[in-house]
Formats: sequence, C-alpha cells, structure tokens
Amino acid sequence: MKTLYMHLGTPKTATSSIQVACANNNELLHQFGYSFPLFPYTYPGIRTQRNGHFLIEASLMRDKIPDQETTWQDRLALGLKMVHDEFETCDNVILTDESFWCSLNYNKQSPLAILQKDAEEHGYCIKTVVYLRRQDSFLISRWNQFVKEGTMTASLPDHLKKMLTKEPLVSDYAAALDKMAAQIGKENIIVRRFEPASWVGGSIYTDFAAAIGLPSEAALKPPKNDVNLGLKGNAVDIQLTINRISSLSLEDKVSFAKYTKKLSANMAEEDQYNPLSPEETAEFLAQFEEGNERVARGYIGDGKPLFSSKVKDAPKWERDNCFYRNDTETFLQILPPEKQTALIAAAILDLEAKNEELAAIREKNNALAKKAAELSHKLTALKHPLKTAGKKLLGK
Repeated sequence: MKTLYMHLGTPKTATSSIQVACANNNELLHQFGYSFPLFPYTYPGIRTQRNGHFLIEASLMRDKIPDQETTWQDRLALGLKMVHDEFETCDNVILTDESFWCSLNYNKQSPLAILQKDAEEHGYCIKTVVYLRRQDSFLISRWNQFVKEGTMTASLPDHLKKMLTKEPLVSDYAAALDKMAAQIGKENIIVRRFEPASWVGGSIYTDFAAAIGLPSEAALKPPKNDVNLGLKGNAVDIQLTINRISSLSLEDKVSFAKYTKKLSANMAEEDQYNPLSPEETAEFLAQFEEGNERVARGYIGDGKPLFSSKVKDAPKWERDNCFYRNDTETFLQILPPEKQTALIAAAILDLEAKNEELAAIREKNNALAKKAAELSHKLTALKHPLKTAGKKLLGK
C-alpha cells in the first residue's frame, strides 16, 4: 500500500538538517520509490524544505500569505493534489515540518486529521516519524531558538514554567503520542530517540532513512554545512538583552543575531557551563520519568530506557562568569560601526523610556499616597465625631 511518511520533528531534533538532506537527495529518493515534493508557495520565515507547511497553515485556517492572493483552502487543495500526483510514480511520499508536533495538539484542527481524511478517500496509509529529545535538552534548545529568532524576552526559568503550564503536551511525550495513536493507531507511529548512540549507522541521516524503510544502500548525503545551530552561553544572554530593547524592531533584533551567532561560534571554552545546575536538571526530569518509561515500553519496545539518565556535572551558567565581559567586548568589536551606533542609540532610547515610565509610576504612587492620607484623616474624624466637633468649637 502507498505510504505517506509524516515527519513531525519534534523541534530541535535536527529536523532542518533532515529536510535539507531530503531535498538535496530527491533524485536518489526517487530511485528507491520515495518522493520529497517541494510546495510552490513560499511562506514568510519558512524554508521551502518544510514541505508539509501547507497542512500547518490549513490547521491554523490562516487566510492569507503576504503578496499572494490565495486562501488556505486553495493551498491545501494544491498540496494534497501534489501528494496524489507523486503517488502516481512513487509508492512513498515524505512530508515534514517541525511545527507538526505542536499543531497536532494546539491548532484549530489537526493536520493529521486533514491527512487522514484524504488518505481514506485516496487509498494510502499514514505513518508518522517522530524524534524525541530528553525534555531538559529539548525545551532549553527550543528557548534558545526563540532567542535567536528575536522573539523571546523571557528568562529560561520563566519560559520553562510557561511551557509546562500552558503547553504541557509539547514535553509530555506519552500523552501526546497516545493522543496521536487514538487517531491512526500505535502501529503507525515510528518513535526514534534523538541520541547519537542510538542512531542506525551513527548518523541522523542514516537513522532517518532506516526509519522510513529506505535500504542501507540509499545513503542520504548530509548537507555541506551545519543547519540551524544554537547559541552558546553568553551569546544567548547578549541576544536576549537585545531582544528586550523595545525600541528595536523584530527585523533589527534578527539582524543582530547574525553577530551573536558569529560570537557563539568561537565559544568552545563556555561548554563547561550548563543552563541548569545538576540538581535543577535532576529535579526537572523527575516529573517525566513515568511517561518516558511508558513511551520506551509502548512505542519503542527494545527494553531500554527512553533516554540516558546521565546529568552533566558542570556549573550553572551565571552572568557574572569570567568570560562575560570579554565576550561582550568581542561582540561589540565584531559589530560594524553603524550597528554599534544603532544598538547604543536604541539602548539609550529604551533607558529613557523606562526612566519616564518610572517617573510616571512614582507620580502616580505619590498621588495615591496623598489620597490615602486624606482618606485616613477623614476616617479618623468619623471615628471620633464628638472630639472633632469639640476641637472645632474651641477653635483648635
């Protein structure tokens, strides 16, 4: 039976690298009966290799792409038609987008439900491929990604707290997979560990190929360059500080990320730090132990734990670390002069705005304190009416 492989991510599990490898090796894939179609529409900030994005847009029911007069229904219909056309010449089609994992649980409608309906009507089956990364590493890396994109202003502890309360299924792998299994059956869910020691052939590319049933001789050539690397230690904090400057636009913040990435590339000595202390990491992971055990037993079944329990014995990153001043100076040095000027001007504007805001708050607090004193005086007078009246008669 013809099979559509829906690669779900999760985010921060080399999904971008897998997408680029599939697109670069499309001719090779075709030789073995696989297709990786590229969708003709482009989406702002979305790589063309995220060829399943038309399903994400449909699940969000977004009506418009800038400069393109089409509806999400039009884009969905064309995307599904492309899948049908590919099945004319190939037995297997690969769709991928790292947003699948979150959209399955939190969008207006599930992209999996959209595909499932189409599969029933056109006679193909769906298999999902999902890579799982240990929750601490996954959520920290995801926070790092948002910082790099210029959209994150929250500290890591605040972000972790928000994710666990507002989007629990993102990191509760057992619950999310069970929800998916209720739709397409557990037998159609392929779960892989995002741990190099577990990868077939020792590579994410050979492992993904094995996951979708490609023979070993169909070796996907990896991209020439690393795709979507994260920021290290002090570079993350410098970019986070930039993100918090309200007078900078998102475009400005992203433009500075080019230089924080460059700074990060030369920070090997800072690998000695961890975003969380060993004790914080162990406490954080404890809440996922039961669910992870259920995933290992029910979705992989090789008798091994889902993840290694090893916690890196390294000091927690703190801003007062010995590299911070030097890294900040280096960052300013690698900025072009016009960027230095723009950053300093924006920081001054932001500081002035905050000072004005503080002055307004102080003025408001003073007015409230004055009103409170007046009310207190009136209440005292009400409590002692005879004494107050006597004072007035005596002219006191």
